Amino acid sequence: MSSTKQRASQACDACRQRRIRCQVDISHDDESDRICGRCRLANLPCTFNMPMKRRGPPAKKRRTSFQSVSKSDAEQLEAAETTSGAISPRFPDVVPALLPEDDNEQQCYAGPASLISKFCSEPLFNALMQDYIGLLYPVLPVVHLPTFVSDLGNYRHRIDQDFGRFVLALCAVTISVRPDRFVDFKKIDPDFSFSTRLQAIDCVQSIINKTKPPDYYDHSTVEKWAIPLCLGRAYAYLGNRKAIYYHFSEGHALMQDLGCHRTSTYASLDHVEAQLRKKAFWLTAITYTHVRPEDPWWDSLRDRLVFEEYQASELFPLILDDEYITRGALLEQPHTRPSLMVGFMALALINNCLVSIMRDPAVSLFSTTTDCGSDRDSLGACTCGRHIVPSPLAGLLRSRLSTLDRVVADLPLELGPHKPLGPSLDQARSLQYETMRLNLHITYRWVQSLLIERLISLSGIGSEDRADLWDMLQNVCAELLMFVKQMTQEVLVLHGTSLSYKIRQTAASLLDHPFLPGSAASNRAQEQIKAFADILASLDAMHAKS
Repeated sequence: MSSTKQRASQACDACRQRRIRCQVDISHDDESDRICGRCRLANLPCTFNMPMKRRGPPAKKRRTSFQSVSKSDAEQLEAAETTSGAISPRFPDVVPALLPEDDNEQQCYAGPASLISKFCSEPLFNALMQDYIGLLYPVLPVVHLPTFVSDLGNYRHRIDQDFGRFVLALCAVTISVRPDRFVDFKKIDPDFSFSTRLQAIDCVQSIINKTKPPDYYDHSTVEKWAIPLCLGRAYAYLGNRKAIYYHFSEGHALMQDLGCHRTSTYASLDHVEAQLRKKAFWLTAITYTHVRPEDPWWDSLRDRLVFEEYQASELFPLILDDEYITRGALLEQPHTRPSLMVGFMALALINNCLVSIMRDPAVSLFSTTTDCGSDRDSLGACTCGRHIVPSPLAGLLRSRLSTLDRVVADLPLELGPHKPLGPSLDQARSLQYETMRLNLHITYRWVQSLLIERLISLSGIGSEDRADLWDMLQNVCAELLMFVKQMTQEVLVLHGTSLSYKIRQTAASLLDHPFLPGSAASNRAQEQIKAFADILASLDAMHAKS
């Protein structure tokens, strides 16, 4: 009988190393006599000593309770029909291990070398992803959480290089905001040899840039958009604010290529993808806002040129947590559990008061000196641009200050300036609310101080109005100081130098106050400045450790 050649159930060692199809003579009963045709022709020893890789998804015993949320839409709808009321997917009290920690089991799943292995070990990667989900996700929600955890559980980062680059960027931004955990990260992975967080982020950027294929930008995805956003924020959290300009340019271009700024592109998308793209739009806008206040003309015609075609008011994301959004259906959010998206949209609206990308129908940002005869665009200015002049800013700035107060007043108790005293939620959820609450109220006071300072500097403001504005600014600083004092340093340090920068800039506004020496206002300002200096010195010391 002629020998039968067919694809073997297990490739020989030589073919596995060369990653080519293996053909084995299976007519021999004795496995020791079997030899691959390619090895015979090349006169190579044909062995089968390398351990077989386990195929299929991870063992069910290793699946986390997060993965139970990522059921198909049909299963969720069927569950909804058989139960009364809304579905309430259960999340664990603390973020569980997302990947197996046993070295033997990891070896069973070892496939082609992943990008993660070039940066850190799987246990450290697991710890970084837990920190992202538990701490950073509320203010940087670049994923659909149930899908993301399912992808991690199925080791997508080992087989999909685009996803690998994406999670590497998440690792970078997570490391940047955790100076208190940097030593712990090195203990988890002894081979994690970086001496500073900046070195680790530089390594991530290098791996991402070197592994981009030539056709990388031919197809845009939300994950590709999120990579420059995360890298830019990672550098900004460490104090390198200039780097965010370059990464913002790439992210902004990808966001536009995805059509996140146009409502017409959402018609064919499922609920999950639509929510991700709307969050991408607002995260891009928030990032742009944060790099503008360094410019003395931060509310200028440049904003009009960047955002004039955006339909921002129609692009608000759904006020639902990710576990209540499936690709084919929207589930009801329990009333006892406010969505984190409430805080995210409040943060977006607060930033919109600084650099507006939504037209305020009550106040015109620009006007024209004469009728140039050309058509007018959506902002009410001539298209030729020769007759555009800024409208008086006093009314605009006061309107934005009122809008700020309304946004914060509408927040639920869980996100208010004072932590509620009622029954607490589970540990993971409470920490997410605390992270969002911290960002909301520090950003709120920061934007308030910038708007008031701009009002004070206007030439048309009378002396009495200017005195009232100085008092308002001092009250803003007092409220910020009171809020910061109730937060622990461990929570304050979670967001890198970004929040320290906002606190520092708000406190510095007191230095320009025309206090009379020895007056009550002067003494109060001196006490506030000293208190701010002590807090900032302590935060700077914690950041300097790594």
